[in-house]
Amino acid sequence: MKHLLFIILTSLILSSCEKDFNTPLSGTKMSISSFFSDTSVVTVVVSKSYPLANNNTAGISDASIELYEDSVFKEILHHVSSGSTSGTYKSNLIPQRGRNYSITVTEPVYGKATAQDNIPLPATINSCQLLQYVDSGNYGIATVDLNFTDNPSVPNYYSISMTEKAVSFYLDTAGDTILYTHNFFVHPSALTKLQDSVFDYSSDAILFSDNGFNGQQKQVILNCDAYTNTSNILHATLYINLNTISKSYYEYFRTLALLANTNQSATYTSVNIYGNIQNGYGIFAGQSAQSVQVHIK
Repeated sequence: MKHLLFIILTSLILSSCEKDFNTPLSGTKMSISSFFSDTSVVTVVVSKSYPLANNNTAGISDASIELYEDSVFKEILHHVSSGSTSGTYKSNLIPQRGRNYSITVTEPVYGKATAQDNIPLPATINSCQLLQYVDSGNYGIATVDLNFTDNPSVPNYYSISMTEKAVSFYLDTAGDTILYTHNFFVHPSALTKLQDSVFDYSSDAILFSDNGFNGQQKQVILNCDAYTNTSNILHATLYINLNTISKSYYEYFRTLALLANTNQSATYTSVNIYGNIQNGYGIFAGQSAQSVQVHIK
């Protein structure tokens, strides 16, 4: 249900960022969305903005998107035609840690919109160990101790998510054993108190700030449930992803979570969804990604 709520909210937010969520839009600005990292090329989705009563989202395929790195022009993104995501554009550039990126989006009808953000420097992961793994035969519960050192030069924001890669087996109709590999997201929960924490249901991630441990080591104890029948899993590895996210990335999901909580409350509250698109709606936000692994079975 929460994943469904996120999908619904996202379709609305793309046409309402940094505006009163309850105010219809005139449809005169573009909606722009891009979450970029140091592991893949920059992808930008551009669509038309509609009043909230209109549930349609139409991609814009005739935009020109210029990409800049530290204020130096790098390239014009190429349009990728893909059915319902016809407003998708991709670069050939993989962003680098510690650098600033900006885009200029120009379209004949909607004019020009701009945005900028950065790829933060990552934290230093000191250790990661499995404290306990309980396998009941129906599901597994892992407890992990993650220790890292925060970068003291600036305020930092983090995202922790987990994935599991497992080798499983089944018996076919002839009675032969068939091996296969599968990956799936697991839902983490923090046993350690984290300041300013929110949950991103789009990627099953815990987001938090370095408030209270700036420039210091931080120990985070995590639990996760693997919602799968583990009795047929031969080997399993848990990947703990500690991403350093920009402030814009954090603020977008913080206000999104606030909106989700408000919608579940009987009390009416107007929520402004964070956005950083100039002369448009939406979000352009960066993160640096890193991962460690522990074997759980």
